[in-house]
Amino acid sequence: MPDDPAIPPPPLFFFTVFDTPVGGCALVWGAHGLLVGVLLPEASDAATRLRVRRRHAGAQEAAPTPELQQVIARIRALLNGAHDDLADVALGVWAADTLMPG
Repeated sequence: MPDDPAIPPPPLFFFTVFDTPVGGCALVWGAHGLLVGVLLPEASDAATRLRVRRRHAGAQEAAPTPELQQVIARIRALLNGAHDDLADVALGVWAADTLMPG
């Protein structure tokens, strides 16, 4: 049975914009809850949202999972001067090449 063209496919990516000491950053994750992107602030939260949607077509703004809320708290702490390499954060396949140090 063919797919109904009137029903859009589910989004591949979700994101949230959150306040930090340097402005509104964005966290992007895939359908399985794995992190696929972290974006530093643009000139405004609206501009950050636009950048997310340009980099991750079809991304839908959503509330982060409890696990991703912990990542957000750690990013906020990092941007406040805490030492945290975030090395234990589970990454999705799209993020592994772009977020890893080195």
